[in-house]
Amino acid sequence: MTGTGSRVKDTGSGGRITGAFGYGGRLAVIDCDLKASSNVEGIPIDDVSTVGGLDCATVRENVIVGTGGSLVSGIRTAGVTNSDVIRDNHISNTTFGIIVTAGTAGTSVDHKRSQLLGAGSGINTDNTGTDVEVSKNIVLGEGTAFTPTINGASGTSSKFSENYCDLATENCQECVASGFCDVPLAPFLFP
Repeated sequence: MTGTGSRVKDTGSGGRITGAFGYGGRLAVIDCDLKASSNVEGIPIDDVSTVGGLDCATVRENVIVGTGGSLVSGIRTAGVTNSDVIRDNHISNTTFGIIVTAGTAGTSVDHKRSQLLGAGSGINTDNTGTDVEVSKNIVLGEGTAFTPTINGASGTSSKFSENYCDLATENCQECVASGFCDVPLAPFLFP
């Protein structure tokens, strides 16, 4: 994206984005380049081998499927505005689900109707140094190689609420003990 307010949106034609594109040493399927008001909405993104959505102000209602390779991220942001939103995305087969690395306060990671499946680190806000709100997320792992957790930055006023992980998987109990995840009312059961 090259302009403030740029938007990538599925208009219902059923198209998909596959693979990665890059410029200036940055490689991502969709790179918003820290543009204010950038919006990525309703896009199916397949075979992500780098980052599905990079440095966007709003990323919502997307389906992001990685290749399963190392260092694959569903969504990564360094903080674009004071009100960045990552909401209602489905992310699977990635090493990292969502990474919030730095930037301004006010980033919200909220998945009211969606979940992260098979993400090595579900949501990582360790390096922000700013306040992040992480709520209503479900983080599930696939196999013992995955460590589905929500990591928070220390020394900030970040808020974590109604986030759930599968207690049968690695690191979920640590996520609960740290106050980043809540204990689910019933175990996750799959056929």
